[in-house]
Order: sequence, then C-alpha cells, then structure tokens
Amino acid sequence: MRGVPEGTLSFEHQKKPGSGHAVAAGSPSSQHGDVPGKRTLTEALPHHAPHDGAQLQRKEAGHASHEAGSASHQAGHANHEAGAAHAAHDPEADTSEGGTSLNIALIAGKPAKAGAAAPPARKDPKTSHPAPRAQAAAAPRPLTIAEAINQYAPVVFLAKDEANRPADAGEYIQNSSLGWSHDSGRKDDPIAETGQIDQKRLGSGGYTHQVEGRIRGPHGRQIPSNADVRPKDKTGAGGSEGFFLNVDNAHRASRKSGTDAPVYYEAENHHYITYWFFYAFNDGPTQGKFDGVDDHEGDWERISVRLDGNNRATAVAYYQHEGHTEVPWSKVHTQNGHPVVYSAKGSHASYTRPGPKPIYKTISQSTPLGTVKKRVKIATDQPSAGAQWQTAPHLQNAREQDWYGYGGAWGEVGDTEISTGPQGPSHHKPPAPEGW
Repeated sequence: MRGVPEGTLSFEHQKKPGSGHAVAAGSPSSQHGDVPGKRTLTEALPHHAPHDGAQLQRKEAGHASHEAGSASHQAGHANHEAGAAHAAHDPEADTSEGGTSLNIALIAGKPAKAGAAAPPARKDPKTSHPAPRAQAAAAPRPLTIAEAINQYAPVVFLAKDEANRPADAGEYIQNSSLGWSHDSGRKDDPIAETGQIDQKRLGSGGYTHQVEGRIRGPHGRQIPSNADVRPKDKTGAGGSEGFFLNVDNAHRASRKSGTDAPVYYEAENHHYITYWFFYAFNDGPTQGKFDGVDDHEGDWERISVRLDGNNRATAVAYYQHEGHTEVPWSKVHTQNGHPVVYSAKGSHASYTRPGPKPIYKTISQSTPLGTVKKRVKIATDQPSAGAQWQTAPHLQNAREQDWYGYGGAWGEVGDTEISTGPQGPSHHKPPAPEGW
C-alpha cells in the first residue's frame, strides 16, 4: 500500500495451540503464556476464573464450532470485498476522487486469507439511518483549488494530421510585431518591431495610442494596451481601431509536436477552472467558395470545469465557435479522472466526442411578412483521436503571465471580425459561463 507502512493496516490474528481464542500479533497481551509472545484472549481477561478439565473441553469445543461458523461468514465477506474492489476499478466508474483507495485485509487464521467482516455502521435509534460519522466518512474529501486544477486538467486529442498544433503564447509574442490598426483607410501605425515587444508592458497597459480620423488626424485620449481594444469589434475603447499582434508568417505553422505546449488556466475557488489552449493559426472549416473566410492568426480555445463547495467537478463547458456546450460531470468522458477533449482539425473547437460536427449560424432574412431568423449550416468541424496532449504536466497560471491583460488582437487584422486575431485571456473576456 503506497505511502502506508506495512503492518499498520494489516493485522494477523494468531491462535495458541489447543485453544480456540485468537489475539492480534504484536498486541500487549501477547507477551505471556505457554507459547512465547502469544496468549489466549481468555487468559488475558482478568475476570475469567480457571475451569476444570471437562468444563474447559466443553468450552473449547463450543469455541471451535463458533470459529468455524465465523470463518465461513468471513470467507463470504471476503468474496464480497473482492467484487467491490473490482467495481472500484471499473474504467466507466466516476474516477474524479483523485485519491488512492486503501484496501485493509484482516486475516483471521482459518481459512487462509479470509477477510474479517467489518462491524456494522451504527444507526441513529430515532431514524434508523446511519450515524452522522458514517455518513461523513462516505462523503468525498474536499479538494484544495490547487489539487482540483491538477485533477481536472484535460486530456486533449488533437485531430489526425493537424498541421496547426498548440503553441507557446510567449514565444508567439516574441515572433510578432505590435501595431495599431485604423478604421479610416489609413495605414497601420507600428508600435514595436518583431522581437522588441516588452510582454510585461503589453499586459500592464504600458503601450498607448490614439484613434485617428481621415481629416482630424490623431485625437482623443491615449488608449492603453490593456484596454478592451481589439480591432473590428466596434465596441471597444477604440471603436473599430486597436492594437494587434502580427506574427511572422514563418511561425504560423507548428514546428513541434504541440503536446508539450503550455496550458494556461484561470480558477476561482469553489466556482470554476478554465483551461486555455493557444494555437498560432486557425485554419477554419469553411470550404468551397467560402474557404479561408474564417482563417486567422492566433487562436484561443478552452474548456471550463464547474466546481461545487468541495472543489469537485459538477459540469464541463466545451467551447466552440459561437458559444459552448455544457455537459454534467456524470456524462463527461474521462481518463483517470481527467475530462477528455477532442480538438477539431484546423479550427481547434472543443468537443466531447470525435466525428463530424455540423456548424450552424443564425441569420436574419427579410420577407414580405417581416424579418425571419433562420438557422443555416455553414461548415462541418472534424475532431478525431490523433496525438494525445496530456495537459497536467504543462499547466501555467494565465494571470501570472506577463502578457495577461493585453486587450488587443492576437493576430493580424483581416477584412472582417472573424478573420481578425481573437482577444485572449484578460479582464475583458469572461473566463467561464455566466453564473458560474
């Protein structure tokens, strides 16, 4: 038993020859008697007076009969224990405990290896229910938030033949320049050259710039890089203007396996843990004449695990293109207690299972009777079981990264919002579903 000294959980009951009584090996009462180190329980108890020979024989015969019946009962109990242990290792069982099961074997002497029956749980005489102590023993052990972060770190299956694998966000910044995009037809303003970006300054708002009009030129207040300032959003501090990282095209494609990339997390005790996955390039799933319209540099994907008051998982939110799918923990596919995620090829959207996943978009159409909203299939995602990314060894706290807080785009500015780099982990992007 791991972490527990031998003998502290396993007791062997020894019997004195000619006696039907057993004592625990190593107990204080085993230091005297006819056999060195062993003594019958009858002799150990002070209130038992000596018996004459006939009485002693009758007593021993009765004890022997009782021992035989008890051993038969214990053997049945051992079979029940073995079945329970097998069920505990069922791969489909809930393995979210994160602890180690300790099986305590009590050997009764005869028959060999028969387990002793555990005493029945005490019951409340008023309700006939198990006493509070028994109920508390069966409750899951509360986890610290650090334990929960490691316990629920996902296992991500990258898609087969995935060319755009996970990347290091810090390395991405090192291979990027920083610019300011205008919405007035003017050229972008350079802020920092490739390899010259100070990541701490980027995340803390140390870079600033102004919006600019066609006639008036730069005007208004200086807008910091940690403001909500992604270009094309039309809602941020700069309207449709803002900061953007422009990665060198040679670093769009992955040069490593991706399965050793960092996984960034945000967590709130008793509420949630969000695991962020970063990719240098998003190759969108649209095909045909629309191929490429949803491609963009930089790609932040994620799942969120909802926690209860004991920091135990109750649900998982799998994020896709325009929302998320929430799955109760009892239905989440896990591997050794870790939720499993299937990443779609190119788009990296997170799914619970492999196989084609249609993508729908709600559009508004004008008709003689008024505006009608219609749900239209626009593409198909393709998650599959390719390379396996064990994220637990690669966890990093997102809020401790120098770049955390940067509110601009992680990628160059495209013709539309969906072809522009996304906003990353920051105070401007809710890390978990509303209400968590």
